[in-house]
This record gives sequence, C-alpha cells and structure tokens, in this order.
Amino acid sequence: MARRISGWCAVALLAFASLQTAQAKRVAAPAPAASAQDSLCDRSVSVADNTASDGNALSGSRWLISYKTQGEPARSYVFRLLPGGRMLNAHPNDRTPNNDRWESNGRHVQLRFNDGYAVYSGMMNGSSDQLKGHAVNTVGDTWEWRARRLEPCTAGR
Repeated sequence: MARRISGWCAVALLAFASLQTAQAKRVAAPAPAASAQDSLCDRSVSVADNTASDGNALSGSRWLISYKTQGEPARSYVFRLLPGGRMLNAHPNDRTPNNDRWESNGRHVQLRFNDGYAVYSGMMNGSSDQLKGHAVNTVGDTWEWRARRLEPCTAGR
C-alpha cells in the first residue's frame, strides 16, 4: 500500500510541475502581434496626429520597417511618425516608448531610436511610399534597412 501511495504522490507531483511549467510559458509568451495594418493606430494618439498638421507630409504616416543585424534574426515592425518629431514604434524590445524621434529634410529622413542609441538615415523614393538607408548604433554596429508606407490610421482606430 505504501508503494501505491508514493506512486500516486509522484504522479501528482509530476502533474503539478507540468501545470506550473505550462502556466509559466503562457505568462512568458509575448502577446500575439497585431496585423501591420492595425499596429500603432490605437495607442491613445489624437486624431490630429493622423494628419500632416505640422506641414510635414510624413507626419501621421506609418511604416513597416525591415532589417537584419549581424548575429540577430531578421526583424520587421511598424513605426509611426507623429507631428513635432515624435515617433511611436512597435519594436518588440522597446521598453522606453517616449524617446524615439524623427526628422526629414526633403527626401532625407532620420529616425533616432532610444535617445539616439540607433540612428537610421535614409532616403524616400520618388513615390513617397518607400524608405531605405543605413543605420548605426552607439557601439558602432551598422546595417541596412528598408521601410514601406502603410495605410494611415483612421478616426475609428
């Protein structure tokens, strides 16, 4: 009888451990990404930020950026250019969302992420629907990047 109880105890302990592991994985797993078309449209940004209210044609625009840095997997995420040089981005590792900035001069665009830790310099194509350029971070890593313009956010999202 003692053997049967200890066997059941072992089974119960294994089941409990499996349940804890499954719960930990659910908590640690990132939330499913929103589609690129919806990303950054519901971040409590005023409707005025959806348009070029500061006279810059890029204000309010959203972009899907893609790049690959050495030793890392390829990445793609959405960023949104707001009036006054503010920028929102949906990078999965961004923990400081209020320190990203942008500026443009004609077709030249500069994006500064994390207080300038990484600076993306690029050019807009003639159709104003693609950006591409080079990036550098404060430790000297460099890489190429591309971005394509997404549909603008609407008042309902």
